[in-house]
Formats: sequence, C-alpha cells, structure tokens
Amino acid sequence: MSPLDEEQSDAMPEELTVVDHQIGQSTFALNFIARPAGDFRQQIAAMQSVLAADLPEGVFTCPVDSLHLTIAPIIWARGTYDFDVRQWSESNAEAAIDELSRLASDSSVFNLTCAGLDVHPGAIVIRFEPSPVLDALRDTVNESPMFKDVIVETIDFTHVTLFRFEGVMPLSDLAKVIERHAVPQMDWAVDDLVLCQEEIYPSLQYTDITCIRLAD
Repeated sequence: MSPLDEEQSDAMPEELTVVDHQIGQSTFALNFIARPAGDFRQQIAAMQSVLAADLPEGVFTCPVDSLHLTIAPIIWARGTYDFDVRQWSESNAEAAIDELSRLASDSSVFNLTCAGLDVHPGAIVIRFEPSPVLDALRDTVNESPMFKDVIVETIDFTHVTLFRFEGVMPLSDLAKVIERHAVPQMDWAVDDLVLCQEEIYPSLQYTDITCIRLAD
C-alpha cells in the first residue's frame, strides 16, 4: 500500500449503526412469515440471550415471540403508499388468504441451515443458507397479480432479525462481540407459514390472520 493509499484509508469514516426510530411505534403491516418453533426456537432464544448479555447499551433485543423469517411483506411497515392500506386489507382479506394458500400449496416443507451471524447497519441477524424452495415461494408471492400494487419491498436474503439499534455505535465493535461467540449448528424445518397483522413495530404486537400448513 502506498503512503497515499494509507492516508485515504485512514480518512475513511467508520461505519455506524442506524438508529431505528420506529421501535415501539404503532404501525399497520401485513407480513407473510415463518416463526421459529420447537427445538429451533429454544436454540435461537438461548443464543440470543447469551449475545444480549455481551452487547452494549443501545442494542434492542427483539423479544423471542416476535422473531420471524419474512417470506414477503405484503404491506410493509416502512412502506409508502398512495392508498389506504387498511381499507385494502379489509376489502381483500379473504382473497389474500385464498391466494397465499393457493401459492403455498405448490410448495412443501423446507429446511434452513444457519450460516452465521451478520452485523448490518440496521440490525444483527441470523443468516441462513439459500433455499431453492423458499426462493421459489417468494417469487410466486411477489409476482402474484393479487399483490402487485401492495408489495413494495422484496427480501433478498434469508434471515431472522435478533437485534435492532436504539443508539449509534461502530459496527466494528459489534462485530468483535459477535466473533467471540460460536454459532451452533442449527437446522429449521419450516412446515407452516403465517399471515399476520403487525400492530406495534417490530412485531411487538400482532394478530395472526391465518396459518398455512406446508405439504410434507
């Protein structure tokens, strides 16, 4: 590295967390999700608890009951819409359930394998290995004419969010904490999906609308 490169490297600002001002706020969202259950839920809860004890003040721990993997945010909590999303939901509730049930009928139980923990500016997440079955399901939901006017955000990687941020801190400091903890081998057989209405962000309060079982 040349002296000039060193000077430029030294001058680069350190990447920081982004404060999530929406935490604890009322919202309206419709999420098509999978929730950890059974042994996998217990493993996630145990790992999250150990990490939380080692993370600094300003890191928000997502309650275990709120943990989920998003298949598709039908109406996104952070989305901007030029129509009344509540009215859309009321008018299309039964049709949305029927459509998601139809799309999910082409899918089957799929397995997810934990690939590690990632620190992002907005969150600390469990990342999973890619799943062709999940990717295909997401594509069919995102491409459905039923949802073309409401889905404004698509998920580009498979994850469960464990922590969000209420304070500003260097990502490098958080990464060092994460590196101190070994991530156990965890596998999750996803066998049912839920359409739920989110009422307090991030899923601190919600109402399940329907549960869809996947074929074995």
